[in-house]
Amino acid sequence: MAQRKQQIEVVFPHVVNMMLGMAKGGTPILKIFRVISEETNVTGEVGREFGIIVMKVEMFHKDLIKSIREVAQTTPSEIFSDFLDDLVSILEGSGKISEFLEFKSKHLMDEKEKFQSVFLNSLGIMAEVYVSILVVAPLFLIIIFVVMGMLGDVNQQLMTLIIYIYMPVGGLMFIIMLSSMMKGYEVKWTCEKLRKFPVMARVTGKSTSSFRYQST
Repeated sequence: MAQRKQQIEVVFPHVVNMMLGMAKGGTPILKIFRVISEETNVTGEVGREFGIIVMKVEMFHKDLIKSIREVAQTTPSEIFSDFLDDLVSILEGSGKISEFLEFKSKHLMDEKEKFQSVFLNSLGIMAEVYVSILVVAPLFLIIIFVVMGMLGDVNQQLMTLIIYIYMPVGGLMFIIMLSSMMKGYEVKWTCEKLRKFPVMARVTGKSTSSFRYQST
């Protein structure tokens, strides 16, 4: 469940951009949902969530707004749930969907940029710690041991411990820490997929032309 939540939230800002492009072209909201749900190799778990809405409306003949609310209650992502709740308010108030999506797109991209900035700063701090603890400190100790060895007073076992145990184990621990930090980016979606995969623009009920969605 946590992994699915993560996959939804990483892809979601870019899916909103796709929805915005279609909304500005005059595509009805249900058709937008259908397009997103059909392109799951691009939209991933977000597409599957929209697919549930489409299925409820087209197969079980449920009300669109009621179907959106039901998915908002069952999705593991609070961000996606809030988006659906806000979308319901727009639909009930007959507001402009394109303006709502444009606002959401900007907000989500700003949040993503902030997260990436914090993440990069964290990587920078970890790099400094790595250099200090596993590069500078061991080299300094080795130099001291070599000098002491020339004077005939050095513990060879301690030097061996630093070279063959401390440095490899320390390096492995840093790899594990970096791996856990990168889990937020380990999803089955990349910007390269979005740049290359053709998505059909269903604006008038027929597939008018294909365009290549450009990620921002």
